[in-house]
Amino acid sequence: MNTKLILDNWLLWEVQQLLLHGCSDGFTPRLVVDPATKADEWEAISSGLLQVECLIRLLVDIVTRDELIVDGRYIDFWDKPDSPLQLLIENKVVRVEEIDTYSTEGRYVQSVTLDQLCATDRLRKQQSENEHSWAEYQETKHSAHSVIVWGAAGYLTRSHLTGTPYSGHPLRKFLIERTLLRKLSDAGTRTLRWVDEQRAKVFESVARDGSGYDFGVILPPIAVEIVESAQTPADLLRVALELRQEYALLRKWMGEYQHALDSESPVRILERSRVFRSIDDHVSRKLGSSAHGATSVSISLGWLGGEIPLPVDFIRQRIGIRAIMNRLIFAKQGKGSLMKLLGMFGERSTPLGARIVEGLLHPDTAGKQESLGAE
Repeated sequence: MNTKLILDNWLLWEVQQLLLHGCSDGFTPRLVVDPATKADEWEAISSGLLQVECLIRLLVDIVTRDELIVDGRYIDFWDKPDSPLQLLIENKVVRVEEIDTYSTEGRYVQSVTLDQLCATDRLRKQQSENEHSWAEYQETKHSAHSVIVWGAAGYLTRSHLTGTPYSGHPLRKFLIERTLLRKLSDAGTRTLRWVDEQRAKVFESVARDGSGYDFGVILPPIAVEIVESAQTPADLLRVALELRQEYALLRKWMGEYQHALDSESPVRILERSRVFRSIDDHVSRKLGSSAHGATSVSISLGWLGGEIPLPVDFIRQRIGIRAIMNRLIFAKQGKGSLMKLLGMFGERSTPLGARIVEGLLHPDTAGKQESLGAE
């Protein structure tokens, strides 16, 4: 089954700006909503941080997804002849589609989604004013609200209509997870999030063992692999494309996992869950946090005239999807890779570089500069 993803045109624009012009030293408004208290405010966060987040996410998506779908109505923001992103279209990784959100179903889904995203009276009022302003003047009264809230609703509608998961721009994703109270999640996202959780467990264990190890930023392992193989920003997309072949089995497995979830068959879902449990047990044994002892098989080495007993799990964890997962889980943490990436853009030892590192280390307060209050 194909592992497709709807990609945010805004995310692609951010990556293009970064690759062509380097990290922005400005700030971007982020909407913070607390549905429990019905409160909302805007805060300024580092634009450079957002660009780096978008780049890391795109690099991972290139390797782990068969296709990245973009809405053709909004590609003009980044679809330029000199855009480095043209490489993704040429290699048929990014595919442009026209997705009709103006059907009766599309309008209904977007209306329901907007009602959930606009979790406060002020946001609902601003959305109403934006809709009236757009209908009458073809412009919005609250531009930041429109880009983040209305834009998020539009992409979630596209996701629903096409049955394709959505990879949101960090600011839209931040809003969705705090208002809809759910993470954007499909089989691929669940798998990679599980890998990240296992990696956190590994490095937390290392930090606790008294070695003096500094536990901090953990980059996605595929992003680490790409950055380590690149020398300049121009290399990053090319290396990601070259790495796709090495992770073809991972994409195939995630596609089968998604098919199992879509079938709602407990048996098929449990088949995939057993893989996660097996790897989790293996990781725990390596960290010394579970009981040892497992079924063994003997491998004969005739030329030595003897046999070596090997646990079945030892063999299982070194072939197929388990081998790939273990490769990801036990990959380097990525602190050095992050500094190398920042160095490619001349930000290794700058105040902006420090803000980006701090933002990745503390995502909930990522690069926060100051409160902007209400829009």
